Amino acid sequence: AATFSETLAAAKDEDASYLCFVEVTGSLHALLLGAAGTRILDLGAADVASELVKRVRADLDVLAGGSLPAALSQAVSGSLQRSLLGLDAVLIRPLGLPATRLVIAPSGVLATLPWGLLPSLRGCPITVTPSATSWLNASRAGEPAAGSKSVVGRVSVFAGPDLGFAANEAAEIERIWPGAAVFAGDCARRTDFQSAMNASDIVHVAAHGDHRAENPLFSSIRLADGPVFAYELDASQIAAAHVVLSACELGQATIRPGDEALGLTSVLLRLGTRSVISGVARVNDRLASEVMVRYHRGLASGRDSAQALAEATSSESELPAPFVCFGSSWSTVSNRVQP
Repeated sequence: AATFSETLAAAKDEDASYLCFVEVTGSLHALLLGAAGTRILDLGAADVASELVKRVRADLDVLAGGSLPAALSQAVSGSLQRSLLGLDAVLIRPLGLPATRLVIAPSGVLATLPWGLLPSLRGCPITVTPSATSWLNASRAGEPAAGSKSVVGRVSVFAGPDLGFAANEAAEIERIWPGAAVFAGDCARRTDFQSAMNASDIVHVAAHGDHRAENPLFSSIRLADGPVFAYELDASQIAAAHVVLSACELGQATIRPGDEALGLTSVLLRLGTRSVISGVARVNDRLASEVMVRYHRGLASGRDSAQALAEATSSESELPAPFVCFGSSWSTVSNRVQP
C-alpha cells in the first residue's frame, strides 16, 4: 500500500494536488495533499453531494440526445448548471486548490462524477483513481526509461455498428496516427478487439456500450459480431497501456460495499491498463466524435492524457462532454510496444 509520504512526494513531483474523499458516519471529508501542504476538511452531509451527482447524471443523459425542444433544452441545461455549481460549492471551492493538475480518489457516487464540468475545474488536468496505491503503481509502470523518445507503438481503432459518426471518427484518428490499424463496419469484430488489447499501446473504441448496474461484469461494448463483456476481458494477460471509450456510458460504475467500483473501466484498470478515457453519462454522438479528434491531436502532440482531455473538453459547446481520465495520466513517452 502507498504510504502517506510516498503519495505526498508523488503529488509534489507532478505539481499536482492529491484529493481523497472519505465518508464517515454520514459526513463527507476531504484529505488534500500537495505542494500547498496537507489538510483534512469536513465538507458536510454526504447525502447532499450524492443527490446533486444523481441530478447531474440525469440531466446529462437527457441532453445527450441533442434534439430537445429549445425550451426543454434550456430548462435541463439550467438544472445541470445549478447542480454543477452546487457540487462545486460543496466539494471544490472550500479546498482553495492551486491552479495545477488534480488527482482524485473519490468515494461512493463521486466515482461517477464528470469532474471536468465543475466550474472551478474547467481546463484543469484531472485524473480519477481508485486509490493512492493504484495511482502510484500505474504512474511508476509508465515512467519512461532514460533517453526514451516519444515514439508510439501500435494504435488500434474500432468503429462499431449503428453509430453515425464512428466511421468518420476512426478515419480522423487514423490521420493523426499514421499506420494505425482501423477496424470498422463488419471488420470491427470481437476477436480483433481482444487481440488488439493484447498487442497495442492505444486502443480507441467508438462503439455503443452498456453499463449493467445490477451486474457490472456484464457491462459490454457492442461490435459487429456481438458484445464484448467485461468479464471476458479477465482472460487477457497483457492490457493496452491506454484505452479510449468514446461512446455511451462506459465510465459508469456500480459501487459495492467497501467503496469498490465495478464496471468496464474498473476491469480494464485491474487488468493493467494504465489510463482509460471514458464517459460517466450518455454522450452525444457528434460531440463525442469532435472531442475525441481534438483529444488525439493533443495526445499525438505530446500532451499526457489528463492534459489532452482537459483541453479537448474546454472548447465552447452547447452540449457537455462528460469524459473522465481514469487510472493515471499517460503520454506517448511511456510505451512498451515498438512499431
